[in-house]
Amino acid sequence: MISKKNAVKHLIREGYQLATLEAVLQDKTNGKDKIFAFDPDLADVLVFPIGTTLHHHPLVNKGSLILQDKASCLPPYALAPHKHEIVIDACAAPGNKTTQLSALMNGTGRVIAFDRDPKRFAVLQKTIRKAHATSTYLHRRSFVIMMYRY
Repeated sequence: MISKKNAVKHLIREGYQLATLEAVLQDKTNGKDKIFAFDPDLADVLVFPIGTTLHHHPLVNKGSLILQDKASCLPPYALAPHKHEIVIDACAAPGNKTTQLSALMNGTGRVIAFDRDPKRFAVLQKTIRKAHATSTYLHRRSFVIMMYRY
């Protein structure tokens, strides 16, 4: 896991520039300008212009940065988990919210993640490994069926 401060330092060393949110949102270069901004609503989220390609960036490859749209980032922030809590992610694949929950709790507590589909579960496992999401417990089964048994 990498801190926001260290991610920003890394990006600036690569020639990215911290810009205003307005500049990033109005960028018409299809991601060719190496700029980014801080999201005004979500503390650990960085915003890049539309068209920015980071899929092969070293921070993404190492799992230090997770690429997702803002709407996908909102549920973990809305939940606002505290350190040492237990959180259940009932339909966890591909795992972005699961890793974000783990990061918001600084790797403390537990994130118990369920997905019953074998292919989606494999993607979930890969995402968790790649992001080094500690304190996550994965179950390849239906959360609904498991809860029904109790």
